[in-house]
Amino acid sequence: VMLVVALSRTESHRFPSPNGKKKPLPQLQQYIQHFKTPQIQHLIGLVFVANIVLALIDYQFKAGARIQYAPADLAGFFGDFYAYTSIVALVIQLFLVHQILQRGGIRLGLSLLPFGILIGCIGILITAQYTWILITKVMVQFFLFTIDIAAVQMLFMSIPASSRNQARAFTDGIIKPIAIATTGVALVALVHYLPLYYLAAGGVVLSIIWLILAHTNSKAYIFALIESLDAKKFDHSTETTPFQDH
Repeated sequence: VMLVVALSRTESHRFPSPNGKKKPLPQLQQYIQHFKTPQIQHLIGLVFVANIVLALIDYQFKAGARIQYAPADLAGFFGDFYAYTSIVALVIQLFLVHQILQRGGIRLGLSLLPFGILIGCIGILITAQYTWILITKVMVQFFLFTIDIAAVQMLFMSIPASSRNQARAFTDGIIKPIAIATTGVALVALVHYLPLYYLAAGGVVLSIIWLILAHTNSKAYIFALIESLDAKKFDHSTETTPFQDH
C-alpha cells in the first residue's frame, strides 16, 4: 500500500489532466477509438498468440516433469531449474540485451524466442523425448524476460502517447488472461485424447504465426516512428528510460 501511494505521486505526470469541459467517453468507446489503428491491432495479435504458446510450453514442461520425476523429487528439480536459468537470464539481461537490440534491431529481438520455441517443438515431435521439452522451456526462461519483453516494450514507444497507457493496460490486463484461459480450455479438451508430445504440433503452427506477427509488428513499429518524425510529432516525453534504436 505504501508503494502504491508513493508511485501514484511520482508517476501522476504520465497521465493527462482531466478536462472538465469535455465529457469523458465510456470505457468501451475509448478502447475502440484507440485500437482502430493497425499498429495496435498487430500488437494485440502478437501478445495473444505469444501467451497461448507460452502457456502450452509451460503445461508440457510441468506435466512432463511429473511423469519423469517421483513426487518427492519434483520440488528439488523445479528449484534447481528456476535457480540456474534465472542466473543465466540475469547475465543475458545485464550484458547481452542491449547489444542484441542495438545490432539486430527490434525484429531480431521479437523473433529470437518464437524461433527457439519452433525449433524446440519440432524436436519434441520428432523425438517424443522430455529432453526437448526441457530445452524449449530453457529457451523460454532465457529469452522471455530478457530480450523478448524488452523488444515488446519497445513496440509501445511508437504508439502515440494518448493511446500508449491504454494499449499497455489492455494487452496486459485483458489479452494475456484471455489467451491463458483459451489455452486452458483447449488443454482440458485435448489432454485426454492426445499424448503430451503431440501437443507440440500446435506449438509449431502457433510459433510460425508468432514469427509472422513479429515481422508485421517490426514493420509497423518502424513505419510509425518514421511517420512521427516526418510530422515532427515524435513524443517520448512520457518515457523516463533512455532508449536507442537504429
